[in-house]
Amino acid sequence: MLAASCGDVLLGSRWPLDYGWFRFSICATSLVACTELSPLRPNTTANPTNSVVTEDGYKVAFIEFGEQGSYQDPTQLRNALDLIHELPQIK
Repeated sequence: MLAASCGDVLLGSRWPLDYGWFRFSICATSLVACTELSPLRPNTTANPTNSVVTEDGYKVAFIEFGEQGSYQDPTQLRNALDLIHELPQIK
């Protein structure tokens, strides 16, 4: 049903022009909205600090969470805490 209505929107039939782009955007969003739930920056044994990005004079640690608040990759938390502990002490 959804594929048939998306096809009608893409071909421009059945719906007025006013609703065409709206329906097209809903169809396009529904096709890309279902993605695999996995970390974007997973740490591996080959690259254990993949979740820490070092750029021009700064470091950023990523901690990714799942839909229910659990850690996607628990080693990301350890890397973030290690990065915080490495900061120089301000007196």
